[in-house]
Amino acid sequence: MKLKFYMRLSIIFTSLLLFTCMVNAQSIYLEIPITNSWDDVEEVTDPNDGSETQGEVDAGSSDLEIPFDHSGQIVGLLFRDVAIEKDQHIVSAYIQFTSDDDQQDTAVTIYIVGELAAQPDTIDVSELFNVSKRTRTTAEVTWVPDPWVAEGDANIEESTTDLKPILDEITSLDGWASGNRILFMLFNPVSAEDVIRKAESWDKYEGDPTNTAAVLHIELAPVGIENLNSEFVKLIYPNPTEGMLYIENPSKGKFSYEIFNISGELVASRQNIAGSMTEVNLSDLAEGVYLVNLITKDKTETLKVILE
Repeated sequence: MKLKFYMRLSIIFTSLLLFTCMVNAQSIYLEIPITNSWDDVEEVTDPNDGSETQGEVDAGSSDLEIPFDHSGQIVGLLFRDVAIEKDQHIVSAYIQFTSDDDQQDTAVTIYIVGELAAQPDTIDVSELFNVSKRTRTTAEVTWVPDPWVAEGDANIEESTTDLKPILDEITSLDGWASGNRILFMLFNPVSAEDVIRKAESWDKYEGDPTNTAAVLHIELAPVGIENLNSEFVKLIYPNPTEGMLYIENPSKGKFSYEIFNISGELVASRQNIAGSMTEVNLSDLAEGVYLVNLITKDKTETLKVILE
């Protein structure tokens, strides 16, 4: 009985400490623009006529036609000096484009991957297949953009879907360090002519401080609210979650879990679970930070979960 009381007291104290850190902390927002002509390129993947060579990489166009420009192509975007620490918690990420034409309203599907490298090479436009030859992340994001209405627009319609899965995979690689580069590839191998989104490239306003080339936006979790036990962080996912949470067994025997809100109140629990994994639906709870106790015969581990 005493042990349970002290465990509950410990949870309340930890919750208050975590809440104090959150009140004093703010999310970190990064904005990383394309900074030169060689960092946003188009590579021909499916030449339609004799004027282009398969694998040819072009860095001089004033726009990026995704994913078709007379021929099928892959767009490569290299972002430099990405200030994310290894395994730092990424809340969300997207690329913001600026429309380079009016009435781009035909439905199109665009696939986005990253290069699976902790520090990708810069793009060499003199080498055929310099973008497409690169090893791709397992994580792939599907983007179905809304219509782009007017030239010069840079709104939510011109921004990609969340790229967090790609960044998570890259920043967990051995050799990743803050300040490294990240390369994205955008493509659709079966796209048809005129089914595109045309975005302004760095060359559109070369040298202009108001350059409207692509910008990578990243939101990082506030410093000081990382998981309390990073060794066990992968046992609970997705994190952040929108409701459904999967919990893996941290032992070879039965396990239990307890979930507490920031005030230290028990909001969910289950005892003596057999098997390797269970799931819990948190969608009826308020958004915020929760602490999860994973309990086995030998020990109890506490992890932080964010409900969005």
